[in-house]
Amino acid sequence: MKNLSVMIKPASAKCNASCKYCFYRDEVEARKIKDYGCTSLSLADTLIDKMLDYVEGGHLSIVFQGGEPTLAGYSFFEHFFQSLNTKNISGAKISLSLQTNGLLIDKQWAKLFKKHNVLVGLSLDGDKKACYARVAHGKEMFASILECASILKKEGVDFCILSVIHKGNALRAKEIYTDLTRRGFRNLQFIPYLGDNPDFILSSEDYAKFLIDTYAYYARDFHSQTPTRIRQFDNYLMLLRLGHAEQCGMNGRCEESLTFEGDGTAFPCDFYCTDDYALGNINESSIAELLASPVATSFRSESYLSEDCQTCPYFTICRGGCKRYMQDKAFCEAYKIFFAHSFK
Repeated sequence: MKNLSVMIKPASAKCNASCKYCFYRDEVEARKIKDYGCTSLSLADTLIDKMLDYVEGGHLSIVFQGGEPTLAGYSFFEHFFQSLNTKNISGAKISLSLQTNGLLIDKQWAKLFKKHNVLVGLSLDGDKKACYARVAHGKEMFASILECASILKKEGVDFCILSVIHKGNALRAKEIYTDLTRRGFRNLQFIPYLGDNPDFILSSEDYAKFLIDTYAYYARDFHSQTPTRIRQFDNYLMLLRLGHAEQCGMNGRCEESLTFEGDGTAFPCDFYCTDDYALGNINESSIAELLASPVATSFRSESYLSEDCQTCPYFTICRGGCKRYMQDKAFCEAYKIFFAHSFK
């Protein structure tokens, strides 16, 4: 039995929003094929067959992302989930999640997610003031996202909030945390901005302050009747207690995983879906062959930890972080400030 983590982009880079800091839009512009098209039902079945064949009854984690994955259509997901259940004769443990801007989610979608135990990651950057960068058709999306959250709650769907932290909201940790928790959102993920837009680039000081302030609220509520789960902080505690983290990019190495574009083209990571990291296509290769390809093995074996990193007093808890974020030393400095203040 094996474990496999896969990200699928069933609508490729298509999106019905135009968030001002979208990292995938920037990534797409750097490759020859901007849009790989929507995943067909036959390709979905090929993916399912080969993923289940690879794990042999082990654990299969599937994340749907985009662009906006729901643009692949309700019928696509209905087919995918049903086919996955039917074909899973080996009894693999399957975890399903989907990241969305929420614009298309209605009661029908929510019932589908509930039926198939899909964890939904809903993009919301905090209170209304913090969400100014999330835009669809020239209008801010705050009210639409809250409406989606209400539908998910009503239908009993398990969901978390995904918030991008950038120059424009990093100093508003109190307002963001307070507003999210006041609305009953207790499963949060804060994602630092990646990109080179000066309007959003985080300074070390601003990001460190956000981490310090948010961690203080997290620690305050940790033993309350309604604790707040913040994935990044949960994983730091996991590293301290168990020596390993569950979140990708927090163990000091790149794990075996695959990201599939709309036509089945595979990449080793969502942050590296560019031409020079293409591994092949699931239509012509097995999962094992894609993972064993020269580009994939080089990607995983490539050391990105400097000597300074490995001798850092916070290495035990930081592990160097994600390879993509390590390209910007501002994050390293921010974490040093944060750990020195909050993990004395």
